[in-house]
Amino acid sequence: MPDYVNIIIWGVYALQVVELIFLPLPSEVSTYRLLSGRSEVTERDALGIKPFTRGVLILGTVISVITFLIPFVIQLYPDVLIYLLPITVLVELSPALIGVVLLVLGSLLTLTAVIQISKFRSKNEMPLFTSGIYGFSRNPITLGLDIIMVGFFLVYPTWVLLGGTVIYLMNSHYHVVLEEAILRERLGDTYRRYAGNTRRYL
Repeated sequence: MPDYVNIIIWGVYALQVVELIFLPLPSEVSTYRLLSGRSEVTERDALGIKPFTRGVLILGTVISVITFLIPFVIQLYPDVLIYLLPITVLVELSPALIGVVLLVLGSLLTLTAVIQISKFRSKNEMPLFTSGIYGFSRNPITLGLDIIMVGFFLVYPTWVLLGGTVIYLMNSHYHVVLEEAILRERLGDTYRRYAGNTRRYL
């Protein structure tokens, strides 16, 4: 793997750590809140989330986190790659360059979205921000992370990462659906108008 690819991968992870530490954005449907019972989903069960469904959601999140960290492990132990079952056809096509582009785009999108909403929330009590990049996408952070995950898969096209990426995308989408259900209930017509004028992702 070219050195610049490794540098970009390390940069992606470093940026995520910086965002988590300095620009944290708590979610009502985060795994921690679901486990602790502090989410509106578990407090009122307003969305009809049953224990089994909650368990599946938490399991999906665990698998998603592990999948997201696989490229980091590969950076530390390159020999692990062979055990992840490389997809021969894709390896021969060498989609790594496309993957790197997606890693950069996803990181920039996530960083921009986190900075914009963090500035907004520091000055406003209401959780709804509809300007800037949020005027084009209701969930730009999730979209950016999804793009990063697909980028990781293209850099390391393996069957394990493919399966993990599919679970990651499904899990992140389900979290978004739950979060938006809470926002619709909490903000009513204000959120419905926003959702009517702005797409969920693109």
